[in-house]
Amino acid sequence: MALMPSRAAGGLFAPLNQMAADGFDELWNGGFLDPALRGQYPSTALGMVEGVLRDGDLGAIGQPLDFLGVNYYAPSYMRFDAGSPSRIA
Repeated sequence: MALMPSRAAGGLFAPLNQMAADGFDELWNGGFLDPALRGQYPSTALGMVEGVLRDGDLGAIGQPLDFLGVNYYAPSYMRFDAGSPSRIA
């Protein structure tokens, strides 16, 4: 699993950048870790997967772990971009 710590870029739009960083973190990192460790998808990711989730999927995903391998190379600095479809640059 490749986690990507998400940090907000500074500057004039720091509050919007923080929202972009928080949203990315919830979707990217939470979309993988939350089902396995909390038994549910974060709200941002749920809308993307609820059409394909079947009864029992979260129970199968949320089995006890003996080991969790994580690749952690570097954080990603996010900024809000109104011109991007994802609103993140």
